[in-house]
Amino acid sequence: MPKYTKETQRKSSAVPYKKEKYDCRICHRSHALRSCQRFLEMKMADRLEAVRRHSYCFNCLAHDHLVVSCSSSHRCHHCKKSHHTLLHVDPKLRDALLKSDRKQSRPNTPERKSKDSCPPRDFSPSPSSKQRTSLSAILRQNSIVLLPTVLVKVKGKSERSTARCLLDSGSPVSRISKRLVDSLALTTLSLKEETICPLRLTSRFDETVTIEGTFRVSNRISTVTPAESLPESFKRHFPHLFFADSKFFKSAPVDIVIGVDLYPRVIAEGVYAQNGLPTARSTIFGWVIYGVCSH
Repeated sequence: MPKYTKETQRKSSAVPYKKEKYDCRICHRSHALRSCQRFLEMKMADRLEAVRRHSYCFNCLAHDHLVVSCSSSHRCHHCKKSHHTLLHVDPKLRDALLKSDRKQSRPNTPERKSKDSCPPRDFSPSPSSKQRTSLSAILRQNSIVLLPTVLVKVKGKSERSTARCLLDSGSPVSRISKRLVDSLALTTLSLKEETICPLRLTSRFDETVTIEGTFRVSNRISTVTPAESLPESFKRHFPHLFFADSKFFKSAPVDIVIGVDLYPRVIAEGVYAQNGLPTARSTIFGWVIYGVCSH
């Protein structure tokens, strides 16, 4: 039986595992928001307002944190942006909502109200609230998602190059871009309708740290992370960590996706979490930083 120390207690408390029931803030029943029938039946504008009013995370719909401290790397299935798929707004509807919101924000001459007229829709928590959050502000959340990336050495037939890899436990297979395969003249094999590439990824600092696998050659690795570069000073939030990608904060493409087939062999023991900051996770190549951050 492993010895229980203060170090293991610290690591376990950094990312606590909670399996407990809690009441939905919409219907007050015991289930997650994404399972709430009342929430699912709402119009999109009402969903957005409900999430904001009841302090749910816009990115993962969790009840115990907000989007600025969300560590989930998942994005909307429709547009790949940092909000939950259930909160995806169709572009036409979004433009209409924003247009309506701008129109309401302009100073107008007060109109005479008839007794039978309906009051305008108000998305604020209450008519007496002093702080009103517009729908356009909700749709334009000022946040950036960091995805976990590592830099590794890849050896070709005549040269060795550094490649940027994305750790994606949601990808069923690991992939490599055709551009990198061609530039390094890597060996490939044809398997039915797919082209695969046997490859070894090596640490830039320790030749003994390697993983080997078979990667699917893909023309469509178009991931750029983060979407916008953060200032280099952002690294100061993690002063004692050795980064797997020293420029994780700089917007850049990736050439390799490490999927679920190799992901467990890359992840190491160690998690570092701080309130209001992305999460740091240890890997065999160094520490990766991922999650949502404000800018």
